[in-house]
Amino acid sequence: MLDPRDLRDFMDGFYGYGNPQAALWFIGMEEGGGNSLDEVGERIAIWDGLGRPECADLAVYHDRLSAGFPAIAAFFAPDGSARIQSTWRGLIRILLKAKGLTPTREKVRDYQVSKWGRSDGEARLLNLLPLPAPSTSHWPYSAIEALPELESRQKYLQAWAPRRLAVIRRTIAAFRPRDVVMYGATYNDLWEELAGGRMEQQQQDAKVRFRSDGTTRYWAIGHVSRGSNATFDAIGQSVGLSDPAGIPYSSVYEFLCAGARLAWGFGPDEAIGGFLELYPYADEASLRRELEEDFARNGQDCEGWTPGPVPFQDAARAEN
Repeated sequence: MLDPRDLRDFMDGFYGYGNPQAALWFIGMEEGGGNSLDEVGERIAIWDGLGRPECADLAVYHDRLSAGFPAIAAFFAPDGSARIQSTWRGLIRILLKAKGLTPTREKVRDYQVSKWGRSDGEARLLNLLPLPAPSTSHWPYSAIEALPELESRQKYLQAWAPRRLAVIRRTIAAFRPRDVVMYGATYNDLWEELAGGRMEQQQQDAKVRFRSDGTTRYWAIGHVSRGSNATFDAIGQSVGLSDPAGIPYSSVYEFLCAGARLAWGFGPDEAIGGFLELYPYADEASLRRELEEDFARNGQDCEGWTPGPVPFQDAARAEN
């Protein structure tokens, strides 16, 4: 039987998975699962055993959960046979496209197994509502009489959505992610509240709505479990645009290598650091590999940099 005090602590304290320092955050309605109160109790026990973090490492958390619920292990099979989770699939496609990659099914599968929701990873995954549920029509929590707000889903939503929204808003203000993608059109009013005002529609077909507060860009989309690959890729491409220049991320390698050939007067570490600042979704190892390969093709040593003309971006910065 669930301890109501532990359940309330869990509802107040657990928000999801991933890296709070990540540039890209995803926020959904609630986590799947929660088919029984026994499963919810196991989730709370795992959270407690991990030190009651606000956000956990998704792989670590689910590895422990799979001990009692073996079907969960299928999402993390390391041999190329992992089952792709329907919600994660769309979110991972968005992230990969934002990185300038082609999100094939195998790349999505590999990312889910090896990188998705990691505490040192490239994204943070938050849930607006704290309790897992397999669907909006499934509500086992009414049996917990000690928490009257759980009598019905409607009472629960009224009690907990504003409370959690306020915490998420403060967390965004503290960490200042570049982009926040919120999914689930049912909650558009709450997404606008989180974004700080009216969100304007960006793409007619994809039903994407957008708002920026000057620091963080907010994107509201439909539920990803029902979206198409084309929709996810279009959103990812939009998210991958750099501010303020608006240069597509897909051109970052060409840009970096061209700058290297111009001998900008600083080393590869500085060059890569500058691009990671502009393109927070970039993979540093890939950038370095591209740079080294470009130098090799042009007969230059990656360690040998000669002072030369300052490119126009840096000249503009110097003038300011």
